[in-house]
This record gives sequence, C-alpha cells and structure tokens, in this order.
Amino acid sequence: QELGSGFPVLANNLTIDNLYYVKVDSASDFTVNGTLSVLNGDLRLKNCKVTLGPTATLLETPGNTCIGQIEVTRTVQTGVEEDFGNVGIIINASGNAPGVTNVNRYTGTPQTYANSQSILRYFDISPTINSDLNAKLTFKYDASELNGNNPATMNLWKYPEGAIRWYWQNATNYPDEYKLVATSVNSLSRWTASDANNPLATTLFVNILKGWNMISVSLIVEDYSKSALYPTSISSAYAYEGVNYVVKNTLQNTTGYWLKFL
Repeated sequence: QELGSGFPVLANNLTIDNLYYVKVDSASDFTVNGTLSVLNGDLRLKNCKVTLGPTATLLETPGNTCIGQIEVTRTVQTGVEEDFGNVGIIINASGNAPGVTNVNRYTGTPQTYANSQSILRYFDISPTINSDLNAKLTFKYDASELNGNNPATMNLWKYPEGAIRWYWQNATNYPDEYKLVATSVNSLSRWTASDANNPLATTLFVNILKGWNMISVSLIVEDYSKSALYPTSISSAYAYEGVNYVVKNTLQNTTGYWLKFL
C-alpha cells in the first residue's frame, strides 16, 4: 500500500498492520502523538520523516519496523533513564544533565568505511549540554537491519561532532537481545554498530588469553585509558622503558603493554 501527499500531517495514533508494507511518499513530514504501532509489515518513509510528539511512543515488533527517519526530542535529567519514546536509544547520565536532547533515528541505510558496512541503523543525538555526561548508553537494533553483520561480534561506533573518522567504543554486547551497552560516555553524536568483519576504522581484533598478554593498541579510539580499553584486565598496564617496566594508565598506539587477564 502506497500513500502520497494526502497523508495527514498529524495523527493522534497510527497503526501499521499490513501483510507487506505501507510506504508513505510525501513532500510533507508528519507527527504522531500517542502511539505509532508497527505490528505487521514495515512503515517505509520516502521524502519525509515522522516526528514523535512530546509523549508519543514507538511500538515495533520483531521484523516489522519504521524504515526511514524518526525524530524525537526529550529533556534528559541526571540519573533518569530516558528511552526517547522507545526508538532504540536509551541514555542515563550520572554527570552533567544533557537537557533538551534531539534524536534522529535513520534506518534502511548503512554507514560505510572502505569495504565495510554497518547495520542498517544509526542515531544522531544532539543534547543541549554535551560534555562530562558520564552516561550509560544503550543501543538497540532489529535483526532485519543486520545487513550481513554478525550479532555475536557486534561493536559500537561513534562519530564525534566535527570528527573525520569513526571511533570504536568499549561496549558490552548482548547478541541475543540485539543491543550494545556502553558506560562512561561523556559526549553524544552519531552512533552505529558493525561486526568484527566490518570495522568502521583501521582495526585489528585480537584474542585475549588467560594470564599475561603482550598487547598493543591497534584501534583508533576516543578514550585511550587502560580502564576503557581493557576493563576485564586484573593488572595494571606495564610498558618497558629503559631497564624497567612502568605502569601506564593512558595507553598509546605502537607501544606494547603487559596486561593480565583471568
């Protein structure tokens, strides 16, 4: 079913229940208050976006999603978990309060680097306050958006505002739930995910063995602290300098470090 310019610019509730999909090809954006439910088939947006109202909620079912751009704005307070109307991003800041925060979710289009492609979902997040947030960020996606990526080896990526490259982010992967969770996030911008075979920056993934490992940082990352790069290590990071090994809390590329793991 395809709908054009006659689609309403405001709906109090909207339910998609179609065997295949509903495509809205309109020059006008539209707003949904209440609940936008995608129960069967996709809602495919072309040349328009949907905005969720101040208290609106998105309800998608597995394999049935809104494909295109969704915009939502919420006020994020310190210590309060905000899910932005259930669009797939959750932020809980324990540092500075982000304040009024705009989120745009884009699905159906991957982010690319060289021959690598991300999943078919990314978020642009623009808070009023964007420093020292110390936030927990949960990134969710749908299995229909994998784009050939393997959820078992999924990684989280950030493209900081004004940057020229993607940065790998330390995150816990929950492949069965199709989500990644990062902590100690101090600023927000563009976020996406890809697996170990589709890195969005020059990356080398290595296997960590039990006991002492000699490791070099072969990732381009935003946070080079030992705690961020190797949170499961049970030792300090030791670098050889002259005739002694020296503890390093901040690591760097091209240097080898001894770290111990259980």
